[in-house]
Amino acid sequence: MSKEKMSLVLMVVLVAIGNVAIGQESLKDVIEEQGFAWMAGQWKATTDNGQDIVLAYQWAVKGHAIVSSFKMGESSSQGMIYYDADQQQVRQFSVDSRGRATKATWEAQDGKAIAKTKMADEYGQTTDVAIAYSKIDSTNMKVEVYGLENGELSDYPWFEIDFKKQKK
Repeated sequence: MSKEKMSLVLMVVLVAIGNVAIGQESLKDVIEEQGFAWMAGQWKATTDNGQDIVLAYQWAVKGHAIVSSFKMGESSSQGMIYYDADQQQVRQFSVDSRGRATKATWEAQDGKAIAKTKMADEYGQTTDVAIAYSKIDSTNMKVEVYGLENGELSDYPWFEIDFKKQKK
C-alpha cells in the first residue's frame, strides 16, 4: 500500500474513532436526562434505634463516573457508578469494609433511581434486592429496599428511610 493510501486510511480511521468518542453518552448526560442530578452530595439518616447512615455521591472523571460511599456504624463501602456505553446501562461496582465486592445495575422507574443487586447474608446466601431512591423535596430523599422476583420489585418495600441532604 502506498504512503498516500496508508495516510488516507489512517485519517479515515482516526476520524471514525473520534466521532464515536464524541458521540458517546456520559453518565452525567444519562443522569441529567433522567432527572437525578439532585442525588449528588452527602445525605444522612438516623434509624429508629439511633444509628446514623451516611450516603455520598460525588462526581469524578469529568462527569463519566460517580464515587459513592456508605457508612453505618462499623460498616462501610465505596464504589464507582459509571455508564457502560456498550451495554447502554448504568452500572456500579462497590467494595465493603469486609472486602466483599458487589455489582449493581441502575435504572429509572416511576421517578425513582433504582439500583438492582444481590445482597449476601453472613452465611453467603444471596437475595436479589432493589434499592429505590426518590426525591421528596430539594433537601430530602426517600430510600426504599425491595425484594426482586424475576427482576421486578416486590409490591411493598421491606424497609424505608428518609435522608436529609448535608451542607458542605
